[in-house]
Amino acid sequence: MKLAITTRTHTGFTHITDLTYKSLIDYSEKCGADFVKLTKSVDNVDSDGKSHYKVLNNYDALEEYDRIVHLDSDILISKNCPNIFELVPEDKVGVVYEDKGTRIEHRKEVMENIQKTFGDIGWTQGYPNTGLIVASKQHRDIFKKINGEFYNGWGEDCALIGYNIVKYGFDVFELSFKWNHMVCFAEEWNGNPFRFDSHIVHYAGSGVFDEHLFREGDRISQIKHDVKTYGDLILGY
Repeated sequence: MKLAITTRTHTGFTHITDLTYKSLIDYSEKCGADFVKLTKSVDNVDSDGKSHYKVLNNYDALEEYDRIVHLDSDILISKNCPNIFELVPEDKVGVVYEDKGTRIEHRKEVMENIQKTFGDIGWTQGYPNTGLIVASKQHRDIFKKINGEFYNGWGEDCALIGYNIVKYGFDVFELSFKWNHMVCFAEEWNGNPFRFDSHIVHYAGSGVFDEHLFREGDRISQIKHDVKTYGDLILGY
């Protein structure tokens, strides 16, 4: 079986990938998978500031590979991270849902909005974050535009892929937040868990876990700090 760890990236992102690719490359080797960078612009949407839609290049990747794990480039992986290919069944899409805690109501609103645009499919819960997606060749269609169009509302690719998962009726293997530990999972409602007790730390959104040290959005400083402080816990360091 041919496996790949894919990640989307673009010009000007090296200030992050210089810090994170070590983790992704080492994890790919650990899983016996190729490391594939998704750099191709999809319908020139980068020109509109929508480089997130490079995730749709996984449609082509799944022509060559039997299974892929898509990981965003702004992540660090714990040394204790298991092989996720062995956890998620081949016939299911593996994702972490983020309509949890303080994000529930807003993500419900996003699900409602995309259905106003593309049609009601009864999607009321289960909003994925596309920083981590496990998919097999049979799931290629989740990486397609909807009726030939992008979704341009808040959430963009997360909303589009979530919509497609439901639209095409694919079964989901819901993963613990420990597989995509973002700031939203580091809050009081979730018990304020330490990020490096998780398998994957994702510096999405504000990207700042230590608000007493860094201002919101200063995720570069946060990543540098984490590599320096917790390097013995991070794969590749």
